[in-house]
Formats: sequence, C-alpha cells, structure tokens
Amino acid sequence: MSLSSSEHHEASRWFRANGLPLVILPQERLKEMFVRITPLGLWLSVTLFIVTISVAILAHLDDKIFVQEDTSDDIQLEIIKGIGAFVLLFGGPLVAFVIPWLVLRFKRKIPQTLFVITGSTSILSIMYLLSPSLSYRMGIGEPLFFSSSTEVILCVVAILLALFLGLDSILWWAFKETLVQLGSAMIMIAKVLPMLMVAVLFFFVNAEIWKVADTLSYTKTFGVSAVMFTLALFIITTTVIERSKEVLGDHQGKEIHFNAEDYQRVSADSTIFWNTVTERIEGSVSAKPLGLSERINFILVPATVQCIQTFMFSIFVFLFFIWFGSFAIPTEAAASWVNHVPENFLLFGVELPISSVLVKVSIVLGAFSGLSFAASTSTDERYMHDFLEQVFIRLRQQVLIRNIYRSAYTAS
Repeated sequence: MSLSSSEHHEASRWFRANGLPLVILPQERLKEMFVRITPLGLWLSVTLFIVTISVAILAHLDDKIFVQEDTSDDIQLEIIKGIGAFVLLFGGPLVAFVIPWLVLRFKRKIPQTLFVITGSTSILSIMYLLSPSLSYRMGIGEPLFFSSSTEVILCVVAILLALFLGLDSILWWAFKETLVQLGSAMIMIAKVLPMLMVAVLFFFVNAEIWKVADTLSYTKTFGVSAVMFTLALFIITTTVIERSKEVLGDHQGKEIHFNAEDYQRVSADSTIFWNTVTERIEGSVSAKPLGLSERINFILVPATVQCIQTFMFSIFVFLFFIWFGSFAIPTEAAASWVNHVPENFLLFGVELPISSVLVKVSIVLGAFSGLSFAASTSTDERYMHDFLEQVFIRLRQQVLIRNIYRSAYTAS
C-alpha cells in the first residue's frame, strides 16, 4: 500500500492532536514546517509592525513635548501617548490574531505552494522587523528588540526549530489536556485531599512555619516552592519511565511485541482513517524500535498529564488556605506568631485584606501538597489506578497506532 499526501496530512494531524509530533517522521515534519510557520509568521509580522510603528510614534511625541516651550497641549499629547501605549500592548496582538484565524479557517482551500511562499516571506519580514537597523531608521534611538543581527538570526532559528520539533503542538495539546483535567478536578481533590489535610493543617497552624515564612522574601518563597516542584517532577518522571517500559520496552533493546488482534482492536476503536490504513497494510504490522525522540515524546505525554494534575492540586490547596486563613487565623494570632503585626498583601499596588505572611505560608504548603500528591499517585497502587491507569492504556493505544503508521509509511 502507499499513503497519499492527504493521508500523510491526516496521520500528522492525529499525532499532533494527541501531543505526539515527534512520532511523525523528520522528513514529513520538515515538509510541514514552512506550512505551519505561515499563521504564526503572519501574526508575528503584523504584531511586530504595529509595535514598531507605535513606539516610533510615541518617541516622536516625546521629542515634540521636549522641544515645546508652550505646555498647553501636553495633556492632549499625553492622552495620545496613552492610546498609543494601549495599542502597543493590547490592540496590536489582538488585531493580528484575525490573520492566522482566517488562514487556518481557509487552510484547505489554499494551495500548499502558496503556504510555503507566504511562510518563507513572513520569516524574512520577522528578521527585518526585529533587526536593530530598523529601530534607528524609525527614529526610536535604540534597538527595540535585539542589539545585533546575530541575536535576530538565533531567534528565528529557535522559532523554526520549535516548529520542527512540534513544540507548538505539544503546548496546544497540554492546554487542551488542562481543560480536560479541570473537568475531573473535584473527583481528584475529593479522593486525595482528606489524606493530606490532617498533616497539612498541622503545619498551617504551627507558629514555626509562620516565623520562617515571615523571614522569607517572595523570591526565596518561590525558590522553596520550585525545589519542591522539582522533586515532584523527578518522582513523576522516574515513575512514568518505569511504568512505560511495559508498553515502550527499554533503551537497552528490549521490545514489546503485539499481535494482530491488538492492531485490529485499536484501529477499530480509533478513527475510521486508522481502521482503513490497517486493512490496507499487506501482511502483518511491523513494530520497528522506537527512536530516541519518539521515546521521549511518549514519556512526555503521561508525565505532562501527571504534572498538570499535580499543579492543579497545588493551586487548589493554595487557594483553600488563603480562604481558610483569612478568617480562621485572626490578626492577633498571626502577630503573636511573627512578633509583629503582619502587613497586608499588595497585588499590583492594591492592598488586599489578607496578610503577606499568609500568602507565603499558603504558597509553601501548596507546593508541599503537590509534592505529596505526586508521591502518592506514583507509589500508592490505589491512587495510581484512579489517576494514571487510563493514561497508560491510552499510551499503549498510541504506540500501536505509531506502529501502524510506520508500517504504512515503510510500505509506501
């Protein structure tokens, strides 16, 4: 059998929708790269153009205010500057989003050659708009984005590399997966929170942790939380690598073999496209060994799901203690613990009716709860079954689809 161009596109779209762009063969990703750069390139080009024009106008207005002796029109000029700043920060990117939306909406009606030409042109436009020479020509006075052409080239190369590796697809899949996990968040919290609440509540009403939190700056508070999240990530990664060996084999050459019934079942349960491809394969499906990039991508999917669950649980615990502490811990009690009246928390210059030390304690306990959640779901079989079993079942199905794809591509 052979895969047509439309079938290659359909297969790529399925893998990207499931967060697996690195399963797509490199030559196919390279072909798609200049097509996929078009919406992003057009958005960046228009946004950078609007930003550059807005900054140039603001710089011109500054010069006009500076040279004027009569300041009667200063207020009007400041209003114009404010409008220009609004366009610079918000209006430009929002208006520019219309262009990639139109491109994606009519994607199937646009010839692929036109996509490649437009994508290549947008890259050149981005390089020109980011160049420091343009800032000087526009009278801005100093480079707006980068100070040298080398930095511009490295930025564009980084964008192309990200598209080639499918990072845009992975991020979009992670966003959609976050929305899915939000739907089951209450079930997750109801099962895990009671187990952790006794220990965490003990820490919350302990004067020592309030004293320590009071001495920490927000930078150090987030640093402590980052250490806990790093430990949680280590636990999640090692657990996923160990569990995924049942499906992926290992890098030392051990392979997992599937039978014909497995492929027939997964293709029937998947889309009609994969069912059709499986039926057209001559002979049996061959399970070629996973490449390094494929193995990393397959491990990244369940690890990302568990990281999303962990982060959501941490956020919930953080918000819970902010709410609980706002009325359960009187100001007098907090003052006796930290030996002074705690100052209120400032958010964007607005003073909120909660203490700053309460926010720090809640941040630390939220991170600690996330670490405990990651450890529980990674070591306790009951919680692992509840939260990760379906993830690894889906992983097994994706590996089977990958083998079907590779067999069909090899045959073509």
